Amino acid sequence: MPESLAPNSLLARLDTQPRVRDFLARAVKSGRASHAYLFLGSPGSGKLDAAWALAQALLCSNASAPGAVPAHAGA
Repeated sequence: MPESLAPNSLLARLDTQPRVRDFLARAVKSGRASHAYLFLGSPGSGKLDAAWALAQALLCSNASAPGAVPAHAGA
């Protein structure tokens, strides 16, 4: 796991797809995340978890806080 991830972040806890987790973490850390990602897979493959984790990493000012959600959620 990239050491730059906060241990409580959803992205850091994405254990089902370590290659995906590392790829997304590098994109976030570099500040060069793409404008779009397509999450494909069979039911239960972790695609929704990965999408939420990426959203949290990109949108939350404190993504490591327990229960953190994107700042604009519910607005």
